Amino acid sequence: MNQANLGSYQFIFEKTYPTIGANYQGIKAQFDIYQNHHWIASLFPEKRFFAQDQIATSIAAMKSINFRDLYIVLGEPLGNNAFAVRIYDKPLVRWIWLGGFIMILGGSVALLDRRYRDKSY
Repeated sequence: MNQANLGSYQFIFEKTYPTIGANYQGIKAQFDIYQNHHWIASLFPEKRFFAQDQIATSIAAMKSINFRDLYIVLGEPLGNNAFAVRIYDKPLVRWIWLGGFIMILGGSVALLDRRYRDKSY
């Protein structure tokens, strides 16, 4: 299967090609993302193999779209140029960061209030 649907998004597998880094060899895949038949982005997850340490790792590809994050992770090879692929849709992850900034802002405003700085008991 070379495509998957997740909600209103369609992920289409295009191709894989080899990559070579300073201390690893890998395979990079290209996935095109469409929403309602309109192209959104191309993502390039990667599977790397470090020969010296005999370690394989996956490099996830991510795209932020309208307060949601889309992730694609290339999993283990299944043979015949096929891979296990995981696709994640994480809505409202950006709100976690916004909540932290709101807490910092609230603490800063509280520090400016004179009642909290008065040391007379």
